[in-house]
Amino acid sequence: MNKASLARIITAHRRSYVHQATGRRLVSDHLSFELLPVLVAAGAVALILTGFDLPSQVRIGALALVGLTGAMLFAAFLFVSATAHGVAARMSQIDNSPREWSQRRTLLGEMAANSAYGVLVGSVAGVLFVVGSGSGWFALADGLAIGMGVHLALVFAMVMKRLMALTEGTLNETLKIREREPEQEIAA
Repeated sequence: MNKASLARIITAHRRSYVHQATGRRLVSDHLSFELLPVLVAAGAVALILTGFDLPSQVRIGALALVGLTGAMLFAAFLFVSATAHGVAARMSQIDNSPREWSQRRTLLGEMAANSAYGVLVGSVAGVLFVVGSGSGWFALADGLAIGMGVHLALVFAMVMKRLMALTEGTLNETLKIREREPEQEIAA
């Protein structure tokens, strides 16, 4: 088992910006997940440079939201890990096509990468909000934290979308298994 490095987590997350059906990289994902948060951060930094001060109530609320989102993503990561172990255990027992298992493996790997990456982003955003409570140049960290918060929200949405796809796939698989099982009559 390899140790997970931060670079590996970030790379795995960025590799998941692909269309599920075609496997092609999506420029729209790069624009929304990377460019949008940078533009929001740049706008927030510009406001701070003009004298805007992020109210402490907003900073505290944002810090709490970032913390809760990070915790939910960590829970999703643990769920994906447990699911992957369950899938591996059932793999030999269920008569599915190798393509179905390959798709499930890809989805689980992407969800694990996205969840781990989201926890990392949430941690960095939290630190930036705390650092931003200082004065002078430290206040610029608030602008960066706001951009990271937008990025975190987008990653969270991606994880939830993939979690829904995984759940639907599992439910469909269960239905297929039930349809293959012979009907058992209940003795009265």
